[in-house]
Order: sequence, then C-alpha cells, then structure tokens
Amino acid sequence: MNKCNYGHLKETCDVHQKGSSSYFMHDNNRLFQSIGLKEGFSILDLGCGPGDYSIEAAARIGPSGTVYAMDKEQELLDHVKERSKNENLHNIKTITGSIAEHLPLENESIDVCLAVTVLHIPGVSEKKVHIFSEVMRVLKSGGKLFTIDVKKEDSSFGPPMYMRLSPDDIESAARNAGLHNTVIDDLGYCFLMCFQKGVHP
Repeated sequence: MNKCNYGHLKETCDVHQKGSSSYFMHDNNRLFQSIGLKEGFSILDLGCGPGDYSIEAAARIGPSGTVYAMDKEQELLDHVKERSKNENLHNIKTITGSIAEHLPLENESIDVCLAVTVLHIPGVSEKKVHIFSEVMRVLKSGGKLFTIDVKKEDSSFGPPMYMRLSPDDIESAARNAGLHNTVIDDLGYCFLMCFQKGVHP
C-alpha cells in the first residue's frame, strides 16, 4: 500500500498534497553522504514542507545538533513536530515564515543550509539573490548551502517547465550574493549544487 511517512495514503494525504516532497526521487543515503553532515551541526531547511529532509538530517546530526525547519505553512510544521515526536527526535525547531524574507537566525550560526526544490516557486524565484544573501549571513565561515532542483527536462511530475531553473540560473544568483559553487551532482531527475561561504573559485 502506497503510504506517506505519516502512514497516510499518499493519494489522500493533505500533508503531501500541500507540501510535495522530492525525497523519494533519488538515493538519499548517497545524497546525505555527499552533504557530509556531522554530529552537532546546525542545519537550516528552507521551505521544509512535510519535513522529510529535516527528519533525516536530525537523525544524522544527533541530539547535540539542531535542525531549523522553516516553512510558511503552519500545518506542515505541525506535522514535522508530530513526526519528530513519534521518531523520538528532540533536536528540530520549527520556524514559521517565508524564506524570501529575513531569516530569523543569528549571523554565522548555521553549518549547512538546505534549499530543496523551493527556488522555482513564484515569489521565491524572483528573490533568489536576497535569499542567498540571507543564507550567506547566517552561514558560518566555511558553511555550505545545498540546493536541489528538478532538471529542465520533460517529465510527468514536478513544476511546469517554464518555472524550472537551470544550474546557471542558480549559480548566477548565488555568485551575486557572494557564494561560490563547488559541486554539481546528477541525482537523476534532479541536480544537486553546493555553494560554500568563504571559498572562491
């Protein structure tokens, strides 16, 4: 039976209809090995949706680390809280708000920021440089931003083609904010990009 992480049928699950997730589109063990999370890290998950990546990150960084799961939909954040409680994870803090506005976090407080299939969203896409500038502010020196986006190729899922972003679109906005690309990885349907604070090509 095709169920979501909460035990609901995906066809009728309000959480996954309102907060679609790319989590099941690629090999996440390989993905998180590439991200290289360590115990005690502080993680910011921008536009966390149903929380699949936040939950995985929280389990990997252990109780000494913290995941900040941010989304503008309180219902999605409530489900993140419910699932983290069910999985006995006490290191997730939810933040209600738009990722296109000021990030309510201290300067240089984050080791890794995740922006997973959110940059194409209307109202977000137009503010990529501002978003990357805020990420630059909250990242520690040497901290990394990882973006995952659906390729600009025909597929029966994902955002419409006209909304999809290319690696060049993302890298240009990140560079304007002072972040520099270090890695591009093919995830199959999606691509992963890594930007690091304080590292120049």
